[in-house]
Amino acid sequence: MTRRFSPARPIAVTATAPDWVPRAICWRGQWAVVAEIVASWEVAEGWWRGEAGATRQYFRLVVAGGPLCVVYRDRRGGEWYLEVILD
Repeated sequence: MTRRFSPARPIAVTATAPDWVPRAICWRGQWAVVAEIVASWEVAEGWWRGEAGATRQYFRLVVAGGPLCVVYRDRRGGEWYLEVILD
């Protein structure tokens, strides 16, 4: 089952600078350790129009004993969001 959140849901994440790789995420009040980072990528919007658009750092990850998730960090403000859960 795939759950896509639009808009993405704000979440708490434990990550360390400078790479900001998630170590644990908190969803619905429950913390889960990140067991594996499957993929990571960046998305920058608006650059083709000469605008300073949103820049996001995405991670496809698996939490310990749980599902595959897609989370991202807004590079401007540093906030984290949950976009997809794949059960």
